[in-house]
Amino acid sequence: MTNNKLREINSFEQLRSYLIERGNSHHNYWHYTNKDGLLGILESGYFHLTSLVSLKMNDLQEGSKGNFQERRKLYEMSFAYSSENMAMWGLYGIPLKESLCVILPKKAINTIINNGTVVYEIENNGQVRNSYHECGNCEEVFMTDIAYLNGKRDSLHTTIKHNNEILKISSKPQLRGISSEKILTGLIKNDVWSYENESRLIVKFSNNSDNKIAIKIPEKAFKDFKIYFSPWVKDEFKNNIKNTLISNFNFEENQFENSKFENLVNYRDLCNYCEYEFKRK
Repeated sequence: MTNNKLREINSFEQLRSYLIERGNSHHNYWHYTNKDGLLGILESGYFHLTSLVSLKMNDLQEGSKGNFQERRKLYEMSFAYSSENMAMWGLYGIPLKESLCVILPKKAINTIINNGTVVYEIENNGQVRNSYHECGNCEEVFMTDIAYLNGKRDSLHTTIKHNNEILKISSKPQLRGISSEKILTGLIKNDVWSYENESRLIVKFSNNSDNKIAIKIPEKAFKDFKIYFSPWVKDEFKNNIKNTLISNFNFEENQFENSKFENLVNYRDLCNYCEYEFKRK
């Protein structure tokens, strides 16, 4: 067991253990997406992971944290561990009229991790082929929370934030230089992203990997998925999703839930400002 409180952390190793332990402790993990994202997951049966050196990552500034060579070994999929988050809808639920969240309970996450020693390579056309890397090439598969840093790089005035806790580097000078710490690569970001309350599913390879990577979702894990509709989707959309998932993927009625803020949020969709029609790539 790691320290119970962030302020009790005294080393980079303890902080890493703390974040991984917290990453495995949440009751639910929220993955904000849209109709296409959901159907892509269900139809393929895989989670597609993002390389930590990919230019498609939202936070490109994160690339300055940790160790670059270490980043080349890491792939991730992001979740939020807090309850419904309006900012997350705005970032990842585009278009709002088709936005939803895939909620995975801890049981489903554990099932996926325990099955995750076989990691699949994705061909350029997006289809998952049967060639795979066994655990000899996959060093770790784990969940971790993200810690958020505020302050100038390598300054004693830097603060570390996790959930509602804050640790000041000035009180633990041995943690100075955290922004460059190799073992925290992929586990630290700038404080401007702290509202996300992010947990990551991380796959680490022993060597650099430039392949596109996916993890297979065991069939039994789908039984624990819950689909949470955003405040803006209409009944017609909900019924279409429900009918598709129940008919084609053996979902049950109790695996769907409406937002607690349905019809209570006046949130402008960026598409309202655009003269062009939203088109899927």
